[in-house]
Amino acid sequence: MDPLSLGGVGLAVASLSFELFSACIKCSSCSKHARNMPKTARYLLVRLRMEKEKLLGWAILANLSEDDERRAGAGLRLNQHTIVETLQQIQLLLLDFSRLEKRYSLELVADPTEQYQGTFTNSDATESVQPEFTVLQKKALGFTERTRKYPKRLKWATFDKAKFEDLLSALGVLNDNMMAFLESHERARHIRMQEATFMQVLQVNNRVNDLLKLVDSLQRLPQRHKPGMGDFEERVIRLTQFKTTSLALDNPLAQDPWLEAKRLSHLTQENAEVDGCYRSLAVLDGHESVWIEWRYYADSNSGSEYSDSESEMLPSCPPFLPVRISRLALLLGNGQKPQEFLVPHCVGCVHDAQFRRFGFVFQTPVVTTETGHPRTLFGFLAASETPPSMSNRIRIARKVATALWYLHATDWLHKGPRSENVLFVQSDRGGPPHDPLLCGFDYSRPAAVGEETERPLENLLHDMYRHPDIQFDVPREGRGGFTKYYDMYSLGVLLYEIAMWKPIYKCLGVHIPDPESIKTTIVKNVRDVLTSPWGVGKLRAEAGDIFTDAVMTCLDRGQLQDITQGGLAQSDPNPQFHFGEKVVRRLESIVI
Repeated sequence: MDPLSLGGVGLAVASLSFELFSACIKCSSCSKHARNMPKTARYLLVRLRMEKEKLLGWAILANLSEDDERRAGAGLRLNQHTIVETLQQIQLLLLDFSRLEKRYSLELVADPTEQYQGTFTNSDATESVQPEFTVLQKKALGFTERTRKYPKRLKWATFDKAKFEDLLSALGVLNDNMMAFLESHERARHIRMQEATFMQVLQVNNRVNDLLKLVDSLQRLPQRHKPGMGDFEERVIRLTQFKTTSLALDNPLAQDPWLEAKRLSHLTQENAEVDGCYRSLAVLDGHESVWIEWRYYADSNSGSEYSDSESEMLPSCPPFLPVRISRLALLLGNGQKPQEFLVPHCVGCVHDAQFRRFGFVFQTPVVTTETGHPRTLFGFLAASETPPSMSNRIRIARKVATALWYLHATDWLHKGPRSENVLFVQSDRGGPPHDPLLCGFDYSRPAAVGEETERPLENLLHDMYRHPDIQFDVPREGRGGFTKYYDMYSLGVLLYEIAMWKPIYKCLGVHIPDPESIKTTIVKNVRDVLTSPWGVGKLRAEAGDIFTDAVMTCLDRGQLQDITQGGLAQSDPNPQFHFGEKVVRRLESIVI
């Protein structure tokens, strides 16, 4: 008899729904761990994992429970028959051996070397990056272990990549049908869950060929054109393409980004005195207006190596620096950049040997000062102008935080988030700034182990944005090297500035007539002051609780505290996920 027609329908439905859901999660795990999948098809396991996490997200939002039907969401209660039928179809799709062979030409069999028994393992339950997903998955796998028997291990007797992709597309359609039973705000949250999952999945996939195949596979998704899904899918595709470009930069066939210095004319004097940045305006090839962001590789007054004649001290260029500059120029000039990156378009790089500097050449128009130089956030903050509305400040904060989050997703570090590295694309005359661009990539590098870290030129104003562990002239190599955590800390200081609409030294209540007058004691105490009751209270009164919590997460109150208490500890195994959830999503949740 149909369980739905029995007495006690509510409990029966809730139990049956959870039982079928658990079976679907188990079937996904069995398929994922099946042996003999061709190496050339393993990129499809990313798609399979995305679909499994999509189902987990639905169950969380629907309040699916093993033992308390009263917690079930309205969508689950009102559409119980349809949901049960869909879960049954998902289960059959994944683990009905005869159907797999007949419809998809895929033969999945039990491995004869393994016995039938429960197969729940901790690794099955902890592969998700989202804690609530992990808890629910552990419950589901534990439930199937108690109630059903599955093969300990499966293997593919025959495997057709195209057919398996068709199966994943069918699975995606069924999963998306489940989303229709959620409220609109729940569907929006579900898409954010998927994005957070994919960000972390992308972190651990570093094979160019696999990523290229994944992009091709994602572009054929049937659900790309559904309302609410198109933007998400396009962001995922662009982000994957961008990381592929990043990984392929070492290819000797990659485009040469170097420009001959003679192609640049009408260079203006650098605008370093305003905010400490070195930027010039120029004309490329006689007709294109560009601006150049200079990167000095040593101080002209304090060289560290002798010249060939050993008669004078000259600054030296680290041997890895030209390669890194060219890689970064190619990355910033890539046309596949997700628009959330908010980085200017780089047309190439140039080496000015006379002044021992490299320059990134950008073509994106920006707001300029009366002298024609790019207008920075620092310039707005230091000008003591009437601050923009808090709504506008929050928009700027969201965009800057999201841009850094996306950069980290491709495994690159910025190494210089601060207000002088935020430019503005356009602004109404006399109006507030908006549409920020994140620049200042002069010390940016890949986050991979083994990448050499440079010591930035000494600047105490810049040190005010740096974590206490990396302030001043301290080693940044090896275990003490620069990490994503330090970028997040700098972002916290920057967000504090945006909320208060003051340069960081004014936020501290310190008067600094010029950068040379900054004392090291002030720099050392930045975090202590900002996270003190006085600093937190000032920020909370200006920007509210949610914004303050996001900032304090970055500044990490109590460096060694547990991640669940709000901070981003350096030992956090999933900084990308927690950065997204505890900073980016919090800022997005503020109603303005």
